[in-house]
Order: sequence, then C-alpha cells, then structure tokens
Amino acid sequence: MISGFSNAPTNHLYNHLAFDSSMPMPFKIPAVLKTLLDTEIDLNYTPQQSDLIEALRFSFQARAKMLEKVGHEEAALLHQMTQEGEDTTKLKQEYDEIQTQKLEANEIFFDLINALADLLDKSQYAALLQHAGVNLP
Repeated sequence: MISGFSNAPTNHLYNHLAFDSSMPMPFKIPAVLKTLLDTEIDLNYTPQQSDLIEALRFSFQARAKMLEKVGHEEAALLHQMTQEGEDTTKLKQEYDEIQTQKLEANEIFFDLINALADLLDKSQYAALLQHAGVNLP
C-alpha cells in the first residue's frame, strides 16, 4: 500500500490533536489519547466518566469522518480558487464555512476531554499512563 492512502485510523489523527492548546495534559501525548479512546481499556470509570468516554469516542470518530469529507471539499475549493474566471468571493465563503465546521467539531471534542480530565482521579491517570507506556520518573 502507498503510504498515506488508507481509510484506517492512524496516529496522525491523534497527533493533530496533540498540538492544540485546548487539550489538557497528558492527553496531548498521542499514545495517551489513543489509549484513552481504546474500547478494550477500562480504568474503573464511574458512570459519569463512562458516559463521557463514550461521548468522546463518538465525537472522535465523527470528527475524523467529517475532517476526511471536508478535506476533499476544501481541496476542491482551493483548486477552484486558483482557476481564472472563478467567483472567489463565493468560494471563500464556502471555504470559511468548512473552517467553521472544523472548529466546531474540535470544540466539542475538547469540551468533552476537558470535562473528563476534571473527573479522573490520580489512580486513573496513573493507570492510563501505564497502559499508554508512558513512564514518569
């Protein structure tokens, strides 16, 4: 397979989120975020935490699908903007709408992860880091 051409979730999806200032530590570490979203790992969540984890997983998957879809639209718009005779004002409005959609999807995800970060206790954080292979001195 040619590198970069796949429908499978990649670490790139997690890496993109890692650099956002809205993400609390340690979730900026891609391995930690990936571990948190793993359905096989249970950190003895409370019912409220379980609900947030489920919402996070859904939000992450929906966000990834949306980003893929709008990525194609965004590329097509950018290509159209470079063509002579195109109404760039209309195209720019469409492009701005895509950027707003991306921002809103990120905000929902970050709001959920910040809410969960406030609810996890010290032992849950330690277990999460251990599962992610992050060793603290």
